[in-house]
Amino acid sequence: MVGQPPPFGAMLVRTLLTLAIPQGYTLSISGSFAVAVHRYGFPNDEEAFAFVGGAVIAFVVVAIASARSHARPLPDLPGGFRMLFNVVPLVVVGGVVLLVSAIGSPALGFSAAGFAGAAGYVVLIGGFVWIVAASRVIREEAPETAN
Repeated sequence: MVGQPPPFGAMLVRTLLTLAIPQGYTLSISGSFAVAVHRYGFPNDEEAFAFVGGAVIAFVVVAIASARSHARPLPDLPGGFRMLFNVVPLVVVGGVVLLVSAIGSPALGFSAAGFAGAAGYVVLIGGFVWIVAASRVIREEAPETAN
């Protein structure tokens, strides 16, 4: 006998959990780029390269900064409903708005927007995931109260 497929709702939740982190990165990077374009106009080739270069450098800087944790076994990402409340891109793009408003040079501004978009998202989503995981541990370790 052939088994039944999982319920659609369960597959939808699995899909949402799978997309929560990469979707936020995409929104943070594209939002940061949109903010820079609004501030400086459409970039020339060098400014586009500066944006991507800033994002790549940010990723490498965060990887180097976290190097002490690379040797440890990495934990699984938490699942659950709280992981779906990824509002980190709103914070990141808001920070990029403030940052580029203070930078007059388009080349520097595009580079800073790429760096802030990537580094901001990676660091803040790391904090968000840590909070979700910590709240799960706290709930699991909390003593049951009598009603």
